[in-house]
Amino acid sequence: MIGVFEDKKCEVKVFFFVTMAALLVSMMLIPAGNATVGVKAGDWAKYGNISASWSSNETGATEPSYITELKNTAWFTLTVQSVTNNTVTVQETGQYKNGTAVPTGTLSGDIETGYGTIGFFIIPANLGKGDIVSLGYLLGSYPINDTVTYSRTNRPTNLVQYYLLIPEYMTADLSFYWDKATGILCELSISVSLSIENYTESSSEQMFLIDKSDNLWSGAIAPPGAGGLGDILGQWWFWVIIAVVIVGAVGGVVVVKMRAKKVPPPPPPPPPPPV
Repeated sequence: MIGVFEDKKCEVKVFFFVTMAALLVSMMLIPAGNATVGVKAGDWAKYGNISASWSSNETGATEPSYITELKNTAWFTLTVQSVTNNTVTVQETGQYKNGTAVPTGTLSGDIETGYGTIGFFIIPANLGKGDIVSLGYLLGSYPINDTVTYSRTNRPTNLVQYYLLIPEYMTADLSFYWDKATGILCELSISVSLSIENYTESSSEQMFLIDKSDNLWSGAIAPPGAGGLGDILGQWWFWVIIAVVIVGAVGGVVVVKMRAKKVPPPPPPPPPPPV
């Protein structure tokens, strides 16, 4: 069984790297030179409401360091340092949940091809449905599913949602929102589940844009989960409640009208028989 398990793990690794290689090739085939950079030096975006989880049924398995880092982070800010052609360089600062500062770091990359370390935090501006977005060399490239009105900013936002299924091995669910006019990441959610024979492993990450510089756009950002009516209208339970209220209201009107309708008095009893 151990030998089979090791073979399965090796097979999954090979499949994974072949898949990543295919994604890299597809990313290299994206024509360059058409990107519009929507940020400039001094722009900044702050991310919070960060959550992460990881689990494994393997005895002795340890949580990946990036998961631990995310779980311990309260917030972080990316400030644009420079823009050269399609290459954007940002400085990262932040704070851990225990109050200590996150070590300052630098991310830089080509926002069109995905080369570099900036990854998915900034994409080209003014993209639309069907345009290809590079999420970095690990996640590959995907078409934009749609341009929607993001309720937390009430602005046009590009959405990428992708579900990857490798039968018997792995599933991955990706969801990203970027402000259309600037290319700034507004929200991300990633979950991955791995299953090999009796071994299982799963992880998830989520973060939200919670603040930004005023020169990116004017207006406040609603807290996650409080994005206004747009979030509520997309929930199935909201429409169930509406349906129940409508049915109850119609039923109440019918009952009231029936009670208000005059009922003719009953006919008088027949006279008694003659004695």
